[in-house]
Amino acid sequence: MSVGLDNEVLLVCLILAAVVVVPLLIIFLLVRWLVRRRTPRAPKACPACGAAFRPGARFCHECGALREMAAEDTPARKPHARAKWLVGVLIVLLAIMFLAVGLPAYDRARTESVRTRCIGNLRQIAVAKEQWAVEQNKVALDTPSASDLACYIKGGTRHCWCPAARTRSFASSYRINPVGVDPECKVAKRKGHRL
Repeated sequence: MSVGLDNEVLLVCLILAAVVVVPLLIIFLLVRWLVRRRTPRAPKACPACGAAFRPGARFCHECGALREMAAEDTPARKPHARAKWLVGVLIVLLAIMFLAVGLPAYDRARTESVRTRCIGNLRQIAVAKEQWAVEQNKVALDTPSASDLACYIKGGTRHCWCPAARTRSFASSYRINPVGVDPECKVAKRKGHRL
């Protein structure tokens, strides 16, 4: 059985991404802008001899004095550096979107798998009860015990429990009921674990 995403889940994921990711991106860009704005500017002329510095030079070409470099005077970054940063941000956004879409779908698939396995166990118990009643010549109001049904259930009752149960035992998971009545799941009857 395939698990499809409906429009409501997709809408919730998009809203979640917009509420979480967009403000973080805005804060990041604002902090980056403030840091660049507050960096001290290097002098345009050499303090020792007064000669103008050449763009990108670290030393004065007249007297050889060391120039204090500022952010705007550093050699220009490679043109693809900004593109790498943007690709990194997009990859993070895509990962968040996949998680926002994938986790609810995984949870629904797991819940459906647990329910399907429990219903399969209930069917085995119902068939085992019918076989027990026929072989033992029992009437509709007789109730078998778990040990009576053990030989009719694949793997015995040791391997038959509701996956939603905290303890892995037949007695804590299922109520057998009389022969004419379907067995019941004690653990998750409200979650659709019934025949």
